[in-house]
Amino acid sequence: MDRFLTFDTELASIIEDDGTGNWAERGPFDFSVAAVSDQDGATRIWHSVDSSGGPASIMSRETALELLRFLRTEQERGVPIVTWNGLGFDFRWLGVAAGDPALAARIALDHFDPMFQFHCQRGFPVSLAKVGEGLGIPQTKLMSGKDAPIAWRDGRRAEVIEYVRGDVQLTAKILRRIVETGGVRWRTRAGSLSGEAMPKLLPVRDLVDLPLPDTSWMSDPIPRAKFFDWIPELAGAPRTGAMTAAPRPTRART
Repeated sequence: MDRFLTFDTELASIIEDDGTGNWAERGPFDFSVAAVSDQDGATRIWHSVDSSGGPASIMSRETALELLRFLRTEQERGVPIVTWNGLGFDFRWLGVAAGDPALAARIALDHFDPMFQFHCQRGFPVSLAKVGEGLGIPQTKLMSGKDAPIAWRDGRRAEVIEYVRGDVQLTAKILRRIVETGGVRWRTRAGSLSGEAMPKLLPVRDLVDLPLPDTSWMSDPIPRAKFFDWIPELAGAPRTGAMTAAPRPTRART
């Protein structure tokens, strides 16, 4: 990919740990801020504005919808949109916040999510941080994703903005390295390095029908459909019809 946009969001909703590890299913959520970065690291920040002219406590429906329309317009211009697990979370709940889940679903189907592609090939997810470490890309984390909503609530909004800016810039660096090397490397839980070939990145709509990997060695594998069962075109529908349900925008060559 010569040109692309990476995308990420942060929540305003504070999610209490219920011990299940299934917090992504507990929406709908309020968002605080989002960021978009181009292939060179130039970023654009999206948040609503309060009466004092500063970042509002939550992103309004109008701002969320404006953001989705921007992303779709860029897709239709041929610019790939890229996230790290945006399929399973960001687009799902941003569509609800914007009052237009159908638009979010169209963007999600046509965007590139290397984490989802990795899951389709290996059967388990991998974090952006572990891939960055495996690819030798230096990272400076200002906070964790779970701490960002608390910091936003407490008025440390400039810090959260810099945090999400750093995440989309990191995603852009990782994407370039994946394209250059033709694969993903990551730091495993055991501390060793492992790799997975990924010579061609595919949009989400072209991934859902890939052959399932062997997950017989896992005690509790995450089903692939868990990432996309919120999309009406895919949830419970035959795969062949699902893939032609939404029109494809013109895309830049990958």
